[in-house]
Amino acid sequence: MRRSHRYNDQTLSVFPETKILDQVEAEYETLLGWGCTTTEVDNFEDLPKNAKGYKKDLRV
Repeated sequence: MRRSHRYNDQTLSVFPETKILDQVEAEYETLLGWGCTTTEVDNFEDLPKNAKGYKKDLRV
């Protein structure tokens, strides 16, 4: 999951301007999987623990 962007050895707090995108490095975090299907899950409470954590970690 993309966490942030770095430009000139600094972490950017907002998405970078298009004119510098080719100079920006994306920083990623690896999240744990949940090892089972979730296709039959109808509500958040029934998700596996790591799937709940992933959902909470998403930034919209």
